[in-house]
Amino acid sequence: LIQRLGFPPSTKMTQWTTGSVVAIFHSSNLTAALLSLFWTRMYHVTEPMHTAPQWWQQASHAVFQFCTGYMIYDAIAILCMHGEWTSSDSIFLAHHVIVAFFTISPRLVGAGQSAVLMLMLMGECTNPFHNVYYILENCQSIGQCQH
Repeated sequence: LIQRLGFPPSTKMTQWTTGSVVAIFHSSNLTAALLSLFWTRMYHVTEPMHTAPQWWQQASHAVFQFCTGYMIYDAIAILCMHGEWTSSDSIFLAHHVIVAFFTISPRLVGAGQSAVLMLMLMGECTNPFHNVYYILENCQSIGQCQH
């Protein structure tokens, strides 16, 4: 798909654009799961995890694991694909470490899951828009999307 849009093979821009496509799929799946969790159960910011129905606890854990796993994968991908390091890269990497810790903490503490899930929903529902913008910006820089 990326090469079909005119991106040259094996370049950093193509790798980053491909990463944006992966992020869109990740965030779309996560947003759907988060919406279904909130659709089926009222938001209780102070509720301990053990008081929620078992199926909801398991679904919440799955969402946390999915998000944590993606943050770890993306952080490793950033470190492996990167050439020259900048201060914005440090901020981006710190974001991934903080979010991974943030999504692990409700499982360790046994509470706070509703607040973390709501923050995840707010972040993930905006992710596709940001990444589509990034893809279009890269398309424009290689001479595509000029119309």
